[in-house]
Amino acid sequence: MTSGSGLVIDMHCHLLPERLVALLRARDRAPCIEPDGTGGERIRIFRAAMPFDASDNDPDNRARTMDGFGVSMQVISLPGLFGIDSLPVDEALPLVQAFNDGMAEIVAAHPDRYRAIAALPLGDTEAMAVELRRARTDLSLAGAILPANGFVSLAAAEAWRPVFEEADKLGGHLFIHPGPLPSELVGKAVDAPAPHSDTIEHRRVTLDTQHRLGEVMVTLALTDFLEPYNHLTVHVANLGGTLPFLIERMDHLDMIRHAGEPTASERLRPVAVDTASLGEIAVDTAVRALGAENVLFGTDHPIFRTDYCLNGVVGGVAVKSGRDKVLGANAARLLGL
Repeated sequence: MTSGSGLVIDMHCHLLPERLVALLRARDRAPCIEPDGTGGERIRIFRAAMPFDASDNDPDNRARTMDGFGVSMQVISLPGLFGIDSLPVDEALPLVQAFNDGMAEIVAAHPDRYRAIAALPLGDTEAMAVELRRARTDLSLAGAILPANGFVSLAAAEAWRPVFEEADKLGGHLFIHPGPLPSELVGKAVDAPAPHSDTIEHRRVTLDTQHRLGEVMVTLALTDFLEPYNHLTVHVANLGGTLPFLIERMDHLDMIRHAGEPTASERLRPVAVDTASLGEIAVDTAVRALGAENVLFGTDHPIFRTDYCLNGVVGGVAVKSGRDKVLGANAARLLGL
């Protein structure tokens, strides 16, 4: 499968380079990699554990998997919900540096297959700026990943201005991904669980996550927060959460309560979103709401399935005329390929 740009670029996927894997195996508390009791391994995070497949984290094996789906390039980031970057800075810094150094080596060895977005030690603003500078200038990484929970309101986002200012000086891309703030890890699970009593998995993993991303989109796309930053690009995971599905309600409310003023759709800033974990109906809705030029192909591999996410782009009706943009051309533009 190819797009009009000749590339299918997955903007939302994860891999743990060997440098980081070694450090996680040496830890005795979450986040860590440990034997699963059956001869395999699991990665333990704060709420639960999931299987860890070392072979899928090998870049050569991963490239063969990509070939099977027709994916040209992956843009790798460190999963925010693992809580690695949210640890106290003395624990987080060596781990995120291992990720960044390891990914720089992988990108250098496979420049046609991979790009990487840096992880930062989220507990210290100065340390974040220093590591972002190192990642961009010394390692040539494409940008950085930041936690969605930091952008659920304009007041919350103000705390991240120093990072945005540094990123704007350096250029590059910022990826807003589900993830906790360091303060939320103290005595709590990594994903700050709501007090659900039934259907917990779908309420927490889907509804809570997507609602927070919708809040992020309101902060970034419906306020002037991003106005000072002209030398960076931003995208939000998972189609920007609930916003594409609720923008018409926002418009309707504006028509009633603010007649004669621009509606939410008319005020919406062009913040990009990725298609990770979503299917055909959702992708079509996002393309109609946000425009194909603001939608990026993503999968959240290996957590979610690449074939399902590809079908979500290929099978859509509204996305048809902009399919090449979504599959690769938009990402190529953001990455300067």
